[in-house]
Amino acid sequence: MVDIHNSKNAKISEIDKLCNEYFFESLKLEPENAVMFHLENRINKPNNYSDYSPKGRDKTLKICQKYLDKAKKQNSGNFREEIVRQQFIEALSLVLETEEKFLDSYRFMNNLFSPFQSLRMIFDLMSKESAQDFAAIFARLDNIPKAVRGYIKSLQKGIEIGVVNTVRQCQLVI
Repeated sequence: MVDIHNSKNAKISEIDKLCNEYFFESLKLEPENAVMFHLENRINKPNNYSDYSPKGRDKTLKICQKYLDKAKKQNSGNFREEIVRQQFIEALSLVLETEEKFLDSYRFMNNLFSPFQSLRMIFDLMSKESAQDFAAIFARLDNIPKAVRGYIKSLQKGIEIGVVNTVRQCQLVI
């Protein structure tokens, strides 16, 4: 791999490797993003959906924490790498802090972007040029019920712990 920020012959830095590892590990947890980035062939089960259940939330937060810990321990080789490292730490910290404070995974429903829209919207982004493409679409369609069940579990958990969305947002989504 070549570091795009330096000369064409430079090796990729350790922090860039770490960011790439996190990116591809997170794609496994959120296969819809692999479609958005045209990287379906880089993950094991590209026709799955994210696990919207409380267990899926916990897996995502565990991955964030794992890479945050690694980034904090890493030494930077130069100023650019330190900037990347600090930004990576800030981004992961923000995910963890936001989820801890607001518990958004348990009430994630809005009219612009939420799992509800992702379930449908992904089909707009999927390729439709070959029989193999349509087989992938049908496989993803088969996975909708499981994804919806996970999403419902999270919303129910939110109700149990008193973290709910506004009636207006629910009405707009449904």
